[in-house]
This record gives sequence, structure tokens and C-alpha cells, in this order.
Amino acid sequence: PPCHPFKPRPAPNPNPIREFTIGAGCFHTKCYTNTTQFQPPGPPAGCMYPLSSWEPMENTECKVSAGPDRQRPTYHTRILMLTEPVTEIRLTTSTLEDDLIPSGGHSLHGIAFHKGDQVLSAGCIDDEVEEHMILTLDEEQPFLSEIVLQQTIWEVPNPSDPNLHKLEKRITYLKLTGHNGQEVSFGKQCDAGICAGIQWLAPEVTQGKLAIVAIGMAGNHPLSLQVVDFMNVEDAVDAFEKVFYQRGFFTSVVVNKASSLWRYEHQHTIALEDEGVYELLSMLHNAIENVARCETELLPNSVRLIDKTMEGDLPTVMSILRLNRYLSGIIQTKDWIHMWPLQQNRWYKLIPLKQLVASLTNTTETCKKLMDNTPGMNVFSYAVLQADQKSTMTAYLTFMCQILLMGMVLLGIDTSNFMDFHVSLIISIMMSAIVSICAKSQIDGHYATREAFEALEVEAANPVQFKRMMWLDFITNVMMAVFVIFLNFILLCSTTEYLDLVMNATAIVFIIELDDVVLNVEEDEMKGLLRDKLHRHLQNRLNERDPRVWRRYKGCVAKDRKIDLANCTYAFTDGKE
Repeated sequence: PPCHPFKPRPAPNPNPIREFTIGAGCFHTKCYTNTTQFQPPGPPAGCMYPLSSWEPMENTECKVSAGPDRQRPTYHTRILMLTEPVTEIRLTTSTLEDDLIPSGGHSLHGIAFHKGDQVLSAGCIDDEVEEHMILTLDEEQPFLSEIVLQQTIWEVPNPSDPNLHKLEKRITYLKLTGHNGQEVSFGKQCDAGICAGIQWLAPEVTQGKLAIVAIGMAGNHPLSLQVVDFMNVEDAVDAFEKVFYQRGFFTSVVVNKASSLWRYEHQHTIALEDEGVYELLSMLHNAIENVARCETELLPNSVRLIDKTMEGDLPTVMSILRLNRYLSGIIQTKDWIHMWPLQQNRWYKLIPLKQLVASLTNTTETCKKLMDNTPGMNVFSYAVLQADQKSTMTAYLTFMCQILLMGMVLLGIDTSNFMDFHVSLIISIMMSAIVSICAKSQIDGHYATREAFEALEVEAANPVQFKRMMWLDFITNVMMAVFVIFLNFILLCSTTEYLDLVMNATAIVFIIELDDVVLNVEEDEMKGLLRDKLHRHLQNRLNERDPRVWRRYKGCVAKDRKIDLANCTYAFTDGKE
């Protein structure tokens, strides 16, 4: 391929975050012809990096497998996707004879990732790790500044078939340098080359503001890393929310489907939790090649993924975000996607594809924010979404009833018996605490709804309706909610009868929650309204762009456009983007 994966990677441009792999490439002998192994659907694609200078062992008849056995075409057996950023990394080597490479050196036996007191082990980890094999990262900036990885490949006979050999691949050198200047290393870096049936691959060197997000495993041995570069990202907390699951507990999502491992290793892609995202990528690539207005294909092909994000499917959400970062890395390093022929997807031809995926990513982030905030739906927010006469009149009627009931309570309070009945004082204190909780819930619901609607750009569709309903919601669920906390205490302290205490206590809570009680809408209908807004949001993202962005790029140089590599888009000569 024109862009060899093992050269030192250049420093990326500042804007998009990129995601890529280290040590994931597949290697085999130049006469590798095992047709019994798994073949993925679509056009035939073999290993991209044959060992053309390999010196096979005698009497092997070139029957060499690229993976650990004849039935598996990949070295990798699974990929562990990390759900949280790590604060400590521990490396482990093995002294067992079975883990020695033919040259007598050791291979990396395991990596342990720590986040506080939570540990995730990849491979075999010793109970006691030497101090020089531990890297502690800064908790506020848990980044790596450099990763150097070297692997070794050798051929071993298959015990079950003397005529069939296989290739083993291991990490024999790994150096990690923290953003705080600390570093840890394992093994000895060697010159790339072949000697006595052993090949030392060229070291892969990556620098930047790096975080390990996944680790590829070959059986119980760590084999590759998937990395995100946060170069020039100032707000690490916000960036981590888009890269990690942020669920509060440290674990991993396992990717072990044969087709996913094939793409990861043979086609130089990154690992995704949801395979359907790569299916969408292929459909969009086909649309760019064959459809005049390729942007019209994004919404109908991404409906299933949007539905899954609305259901809170985090693996799907993270897969879409990963794909966007992967395309950023491909374009910025001027690489190409090995899933398709080179002529169809040179880096400058991938810009329309990247912008389509970026539009979907923007909508996915909006949907994730919508699901995380859990907006409180009442008659006012429903009137904003539905925007019809019936829902609007219901909202106005509910508001008037709440104001009227609150006014009647104010006019009906008789403070002449204030604090005379000791039982009412106790009840008023207890009920004030309950009303405060209800009031806080109403206030949080208002601001969550407003933030969600602003993210969905609901105001643009009907700004007058939006402003009116949001003001009514603010008056009833913020101003009135704060007011009833004090009103409830005065009302109950002025009550002298037991039955009146019960009625007055429940009346206050009923008034502030009346807008929630009146709403009688099924959950599916509400989700349908939000889904329509998300679809409109996605369409708005597409309509914002210059229509020329979606045209297939037919050459390296065009009269009407230049390539904005930093933003992975076009800059047109008339000043538009």
C-alpha cells in the first residue's frame, strides 16, 4: 500500500480528534493460500502486508496460517474496549519457557489498567509487579505523550499436522511515556529485519496527547492497541465524555466476531462495538459513488442507529463517535480505507463521506445529551413538540388553573392561629421537606427540558410557540415551585384541624404538579415526537453545508475548491465552506 502503517505517524492537525490502531496489521508468507479460512462478505480482500522476504522453514510446503490455527485467519481472538480512562498501567512479562521467542527473548505477557481501586486485566498478570514496570498517570491529565511498540513474528510447527506450520506474533518491546514525564518500558528495541526464521517488525512510534481506548488480544497475550489522540484538546473532561462510556465503573466491552477481527487486522480499520456502523459506512460510500445527491441517503440508512441511540444503546453511540474519529485520522494522515479499492477512496475522496458521518455524529451527540438529561415532559413541553391547537390550548388552560388555585390558597390563609397547634408545626416541617424535594424535581425538569430543546433546535421551527411555552413552564415549575415551599409552611402552621392538615398538605403538591398530571400521552408517542425532531436535526446539519461538499471529488485539484485538512472538509474559492 502507498501509506505503510509502520512509519512514524506525523503530528495531526489541531481540530478533529483522531482514533487509530498500533500493531494491528496482519502478516503472512507471500505464498499463503489457505482457502479454507473465513472470508468476509463483499469483494475478496487478503492481508495487506505480505512478508515477501520471508524465509520459510524447510519442508513446510508454504502451508502457513496467518492466525493461531487453520480455522482462524487473524492473530487476534478478541478486542477489549475500555469504558473508562485509566490512571495507572502495569506491564507483566513471563519467565515460562513456552512464552519465549526463538531468539531467547520474552514477549509481553499482560497489561493491567487501573482506575482508582478498580482493575481491568488484559492477559496474565502477576500479583507482584516490579516498580519499574508501573506507570502512574496524572489523574487530571491521564494522557500518554508517546507510545513505541515493536512486534516479532516467527514460524512454529503445528503439533497435530507436521506439514502445517503457523505464525506467532508477540509484542517484544513496548515503551509508554506519560504526559507527566514518567515512562515505563518492556523488552529491548531491535533493528527491523529477518534472521533464522524470526522477523522483527519496524517499531511503530506515535506521539501526541494519547489515551488507550482498546487492546487487541491474541489468546492471553496483548497484541495491539487502539488509541485516541487528543492533541490540542483543552477540556479533557468534555472530550472523555465522547470517548469513554463514563458509567462510573471500570470494565470492558468485548469485540470477538470474526468479521470484526478481520476488518481490524486485515483491512486496517479500528474496532467498533456495533458492526452495523460499518454497514452504514459502506452504504454511504456506495451512495457517494453512484447517487447524484448522496446526502439524501444518510437519513434513511441511519434510522436504525438513531433508534438504538434513543434507547440508550451506548455501544452504538460510541461506535458512531469512533467512526467519525477514525475518518479524521485517515484524512489527516492522507491514508485510505482498506475495505475498498484504493482508486475509490483516496484520502481526498473521503471528505464527503467524512462530512456525512460528522453530521450523524452531531445528531448522535445531541441524542446522547437528550437521553442523559432526561427532560421532564409536561403539557408545556408537549405543546412545544406537538405544536397544534389542542395541545396549546391545554397548556394555557392548565397554566390558568394553576395560577387560580395558587391565588385561592393565598386568599384563604388565616394566620390568626399561626403556631397555635403544635401538631401542625411538626407536620408543616415534615411536609416542607417533601415539597422541597418536589420543587427541586420540577426545577431540574424545566432546565433539562430547555437544554434538550435547545440541543434539538426546536425553537427554530416555531420560535413564538417555544418562547411562550418555556415562559409558562418557567413560571409554574421554577418561580411557583420556590414560592410554594414557604407558602406550604405558613399554610400548615395556620391549620388547626387534623383533616384540614391532610387536605392542605396534598393540595400544595397537587398544584405544582398539575401540569404533569394533566399530560396523558403514551411513552411511544413521546419518543416518536423526539425521533422526528432528531431526524429534522440531522437534515438541518446536512442543509447547512454547501451542496458542493457532497459531490464526488474527481481529482486531486479542482478549480472551485481547496482541501481544509485541519477540519477534513473543503474550502471553496468563493469563500464558502
